[in-house]
Amino acid sequence: MTKARGSSRWNKLPGRIRVTPRVSYRVGLVPDLSSEPKIMGEFYDTVRLILLRGTLPDRELRLYLFHELLHAVSDVYDLGLTEKQVAGIERAFRRILRLNPGLRLF
Repeated sequence: MTKARGSSRWNKLPGRIRVTPRVSYRVGLVPDLSSEPKIMGEFYDTVRLILLRGTLPDRELRLYLFHELLHAVSDVYDLGLTEKQVAGIERAFRRILRLNPGLRLF
């Protein structure tokens, strides 16, 4: 996992995100996340880790972090959300943020 400590991107990206008072996920950037070019983020429930493709622009990095956090929430709260459901929730929140520019998640 590459942290790129000198970059401002890493300083803005939290290294750990709490999902509940007792459950947190480490977050990291990696240059080549997957050989599959469509994979921008990965969620590993057993080790509580979220990895994101480090070459993403900042805006996309935030969106994919949110997407992977939805997977984490689904896992922690035993919701059983499918990829399609997670993607739908992500799209809905993106639209809400576009319609309400005063809202800030990061």
